[in-house]
Amino acid sequence: MRLWIAKLPMKKYDEVIEYLLDLGFTDVIVGYNLGQVIAVKDRGMKAHFLVKPFRLTKDQIGRQYALEDPLGRRYIWNGMGCPNHPELRERSLKFIEEIMSGYEINGVVLDGVNFPSFTNGINTFTTCFCEHCENKAKEMGYDFKRMKGDVKGLLKEAYRLSEFLPIFTAFDYGIPPILSALIEYPGVIEWLSFRSACIVEYTKEMFNVISSFGRNVEYGAILFPPTLAWLIGQDYHQLSYYLDFIQPIIYRTGTSPSCLNFELYSLIGELLRLNRDLDEESVMRFVYSLFNVLHYNPPFDREELKEKGLSSEMLSYEYVAAKELVRERIPVYPRVEIGDEEIVTSIKNLKKQHLEGISITSYEAKLKSRLEEVVKIIKLTT
Repeated sequence: MRLWIAKLPMKKYDEVIEYLLDLGFTDVIVGYNLGQVIAVKDRGMKAHFLVKPFRLTKDQIGRQYALEDPLGRRYIWNGMGCPNHPELRERSLKFIEEIMSGYEINGVVLDGVNFPSFTNGINTFTTCFCEHCENKAKEMGYDFKRMKGDVKGLLKEAYRLSEFLPIFTAFDYGIPPILSALIEYPGVIEWLSFRSACIVEYTKEMFNVISSFGRNVEYGAILFPPTLAWLIGQDYHQLSYYLDFIQPIIYRTGTSPSCLNFELYSLIGELLRLNRDLDEESVMRFVYSLFNVLHYNPPFDREELKEKGLSSEMLSYEYVAAKELVRERIPVYPRVEIGDEEIVTSIKNLKKQHLEGISITSYEAKLKSRLEEVVKIIKLTT
């Protein structure tokens, strides 16, 4: 059973590492901090280096790195640029070469290896159609013009949800209306496939850099929950050919990208903004049905969804889905939030699903007693 901690405090981390070691933690994800790497390894734990490949520096914020929607509007999403920008790709690969040359690390963990989600709105989600993506699409054999035209068409449909919703309701929120929309806009599926192909290609490039050093270094990735991953370019199955493990983010609650409750909250809010004639409950039921999350017993008050999140059973559903998607080819270590008030219940549910290990988002001194309780429950599975 592997126990991961994903973030250490910048100061006084030595005593925290000792504390985590005593609890039974085996792996630590560190940033660009040689002191932490040495301290972790000296105590017999594994140090994994965190890489955010498309994150922009302060000097790089500018439209030349931005993502472009089908209407030509450009955005920076969550501090990241286009995954197909050659400069960003090459910079991250060279960075890992430097890390591998200068640090005796045990692993590399990718984070933010994806295209935008819903948290900044539908317009940002419907990216990227910049010149670099156009070149990449041609290189890979995708029809860029059709993808751009159909995603543009689907984007406009978002403004007319009131016309589509009665059809969806008539089919009891079934699959026929969705199939109808995809038949009308086949380029949308091609666009989603293109997104995935780009992320898989980059993941393979990073794999080859790491492998070129001939050392036994693990390679993993922090991914969106399975319910959302397929939309942002994270194909669990294809990625599993290049990764040694994955850590799906399965927070029950939260207010940042990748938190399932907040992604749904953001999408619902955007659809309500674009369709002022619709009521909140109708749009929430539509979105819940679209993403098949009604079995998570979600609230039908949007603010409650944001503040209280989803049920604790959600973590088990997403964890099992992740394992199935990678065909159990590689280990799945679910990434959970220790600040969640229902984390103990969630862990009890997870341990029924043959848990291989778990990753705690960060160490928080004020939550030590909760962390100790969680670890105690986890160890009962071994």
